[in-house]
Amino acid sequence: MERQPLLWPIVCEALRSLRHDYEQVVIEGGGSPAEINLRASDIVNMRVALECQAAVYLVADIDRGGAFATYSATWHCLEPEEQALVKGLF
Repeated sequence: MERQPLLWPIVCEALRSLRHDYEQVVIEGGGSPAEINLRASDIVNMRVALECQAAVYLVADIDRGGAFATYSATWHCLEPEEQALVKGLF
């Protein structure tokens, strides 16, 4: 967590480079995008999506059960500007 201030500029530069070189960039986040205990030090998930203003798709495994509860809880933990990026649920 203490390295986040050093790593975030590197992440941003990598994103800028990828977006410059490629028409589309797929960003896969790790874990839940709504980990409120990690929000302050996040350098993946929604922080990257916000930086790129990327379309976000939430994915859950319905066969494991709890998919709709997961979607609902995730949605309610996102900030309004993050919610605005969510384009679909799968």
